[in-house]
Amino acid sequence: PYTLYIALFCYGLILALVFVLLKLADKAFCTFCGGRFCLLAFFAQALVWCSYEYLKTQGFVGFSYGVLGYTQWKNLPLLQNAAWGGVWPLSLACAMVSALAASVLFSAHAIKKEETKKRSPSLSNGKCLKKSLLANRLPLAFTLAGLLLMFAYGAIVLALGKGANPSSLKSVKIICIQNNTDSEKYGVDVYRRDIKNLTELTKEALSQNPDAQIVVWPETAVVPPVEYHYQKRVDFDRVEIINRLLEFVAGKDCAFVIGNQRTVESSPSSSDDYNAALVFDSSLGNVIPPTPLVYEKIHLVPFAEWFPYKNFAPSLYKKLLMDNDRLWTPGSQYVVFNVRSVKFSVPICFEDTFGSLCRRFVLGGAEVFVNISNDSWSLSVPCQKQHLAMSVFRCAENRVPCARSTASGVTAFVDSFGRVVAETPSFQQNFLCCKLKIPQEGSQKKTLYTAFGDWFAILIALTGILLESIALLHALFARKG
Repeated sequence: PYTLYIALFCYGLILALVFVLLKLADKAFCTFCGGRFCLLAFFAQALVWCSYEYLKTQGFVGFSYGVLGYTQWKNLPLLQNAAWGGVWPLSLACAMVSALAASVLFSAHAIKKEETKKRSPSLSNGKCLKKSLLANRLPLAFTLAGLLLMFAYGAIVLALGKGANPSSLKSVKIICIQNNTDSEKYGVDVYRRDIKNLTELTKEALSQNPDAQIVVWPETAVVPPVEYHYQKRVDFDRVEIINRLLEFVAGKDCAFVIGNQRTVESSPSSSDDYNAALVFDSSLGNVIPPTPLVYEKIHLVPFAEWFPYKNFAPSLYKKLLMDNDRLWTPGSQYVVFNVRSVKFSVPICFEDTFGSLCRRFVLGGAEVFVNISNDSWSLSVPCQKQHLAMSVFRCAENRVPCARSTASGVTAFVDSFGRVVAETPSFQQNFLCCKLKIPQEGSQKKTLYTAFGDWFAILIALTGILLESIALLHALFARKG
C-alpha cells in the first residue's frame, strides 16, 4: 500500500511541473501574437498536455490510466481514428476542446472586468461570452474542422464495415469464464474451490455451446504451477489439484487458455516465476503429461509484480518481496498461438492498456486478442470498466476483435471496431460465449497504427518539446530584457 503514496507524491510533483509548462507556453505564445486570443498558445497547451500523457506511459513505471482519449471509448465514430493514430488523436482532440473552453471562459471574464471599468452598467454575461467567442473564432473554427474530419472518417469506416463481404470472414466461437474469486485469499482449500467453480462453469457453458473452439479462464485462475507440480510431485495436495485439472481438460474437445503461475528452474538452487498463459488442446496431445503452449507476461505491473532495481535499492526490493510474497520475471517473446484454425495472442491483464505492445502481436499474425485479467483487488466496478475502456482501443487500433476473461469483471467480447458486443456483470460467477468474426487467412489488412505504432504520439511529443523550448527561451530572454 505504501507504494501508492509514493506514486501519488510523484504524480503530484509531475503535474505541478506540467502546470508550470502549460502556463509558460500560454504566456509566451500570447505575447508573440500580441494579445490574449492566440491559436498557437491554445494549440501549444494541448500539445504539452498530450506530450505528458504519452511520456507517462513509457518505461518501467509506464501507466496508461488517466489518458484523456480513453474517455471516448463509447464514441464509435471518433474511436475509429485509433486505427491511424492510436488513442493519441482522441487525447489531442479532448485537450484542445478543454483548452478552448477554458480560453473562452477566461476571456469572457477578462472582457467583463474591462467593460466594468469603462461603463456603468457593464455588459451582461451573455454579451461578454459572445464577444469572447468572436475573439476566439479562429481556434473555434480550427477545432471544429478537426473534429468534423475525425467524425467523418469514423462514419465512413463504420459504413464500409457494415458492407463487408461475408465470404471474406470466418468465425471463432469462444467461451470466457468469470469465476468471481477473491485474489487476496490463498491456500490449498481456496485453490480446490476455485478449480471446482471453474470446471462447473465450464461444464455448463460447454453443455450449452458444444461447438465452442476455445475456453478461456482468467489470469492466475490456477495458482499452483501446473508443470512444476506435475513433474516434481513434492506437494501431494497441489499435485492432486493439478491432476484433476488435467483430467478435466483432457476430456474436452476444445482448446483451453488458462492463467497460471509458471515456475521454471533456472539453476539447481533457484527458479523464476512467470505470470503466464498456458494453452492446452487435447487434439495436440499436450495435456497429460502437461506440455502446454506458453506465453509469459512481458510488461509487468511496476512494484506489484516487478522491480528491476534490486541492486540499486535492496531495502525497497526486500520490502516489496515481503508485501507481495513474490515478484515475477518478465517474459520476452511476443507469442502468437495457432490453435483450432485460429491465430491469437494473450495479453495478460494491464498489458492490454498498451497499444505499442498489443500491435506487436498483430504484426506477428494474431487474428484475435484473448485477454485474461484479474481486477478483483480493486473491489470497484468503475475501475474494471476503466480497464475495459482501454481494452476496446486495442481492437480499434488493429482491427482485431477481443475476448476478455476476467476473475471478477468485466468479462466481455469486443469486435474489431471497438464495439462491446457482449459483457457480463461484475462480481458474479458467470460465463459468456460469442462468435467473433475475423478475416480469412491472408485477407487481414494492417492499419496505419499496426504498421507504425505511436508515430502520432511521438510527433506530438517532439512538437510539444519544441514549442516548450521556444517558450522557455522567450521567458529567459524576457527576464534579461
